[in-house]
Amino acid sequence: MALVSRFIEYRRALWFSNESNLERHLRSAWAARPNNTQRIIERSDGASVMGLRLEDFGDLGVAIHCAKYVERQGVGVVGMTESDAADLSERAPGNAENFLNSDFMAIVNGDHVVTLNAGQNAASLRSYLQGLFRLSGLHEDTSKFDIVRIADVGQLERIEAIGTASIGLNVAIDEATAGVVADGSPRRSMWSGLTQPLSNLIEGVIGRDDKASQIGNSQKGTLKVSINVPKGDLEAARSGLDGIAEALVQEDEAEDFVINLRNGETIRPGEMSVKKLVRLERSSNTVDRHDVWAEMATYMRELENSGHLEI
Repeated sequence: MALVSRFIEYRRALWFSNESNLERHLRSAWAARPNNTQRIIERSDGASVMGLRLEDFGDLGVAIHCAKYVERQGVGVVGMTESDAADLSERAPGNAENFLNSDFMAIVNGDHVVTLNAGQNAASLRSYLQGLFRLSGLHEDTSKFDIVRIADVGQLERIEAIGTASIGLNVAIDEATAGVVADGSPRRSMWSGLTQPLSNLIEGVIGRDDKASQIGNSQKGTLKVSINVPKGDLEAARSGLDGIAEALVQEDEAEDFVINLRNGETIRPGEMSVKKLVRLERSSNTVDRHDVWAEMATYMRELENSGHLEI
């Protein structure tokens, strides 16, 4: 099977009660529901999620694999006989089976969580665990949690340790017009130092005598700029990119940027999105579970060794 690239993401359980340690509650719930058909949570959209399997990784936590499906829903089949046109047909699931809609995986170590395909803000994992804890008869407070990214976690240290691959800047057109530069009070900051040359660029466009000049009348448009250094370029240039990144994360006026680190992680204003790009083997219409769990366990150990889990 071909290898595909996927991101595994680090998050943390945030509690709204006196409870803590998501891993402990997950172990308890799984022990209370030992069979896979006992671990089915029905969603409001008509789909169901089953907890397929749990693997104990000792001091690194426990890994789970969950599958989403719609009861007795068929799958579309593409006919491969030669024809001038083709239609999709449907194949119904067999007895005692359902077709996979999607799946997600996670490794949970205390309140630390690494996920794959768990949805925006890990909503799929959070919703499933909350349902499983209730179904297993755990205390109601064990369902009062969210799974969140961690803000402002050592951006400067991450940039220095990993390095910057590229920087993206979004500048509102109404901030990058000639009037901003010509008002006689340019701001002396890192952000203005980067954006004022862009203002000159916009001034050159809106000063034209044709339709392009209409861009200056926009109050909602955005100018997007990407700064990057090729891998084979001088190390000095790459260090310079790191310097810009470090200045941006400390700049109070910088409100709309994204810093892409060399390992696939990203930094945005006020937030560190901690993730790792991995190569995984395809399996059916998902990826190999053993590969995912091995990568997650390795990443959890890397986060632990770097002190990230202690912050």
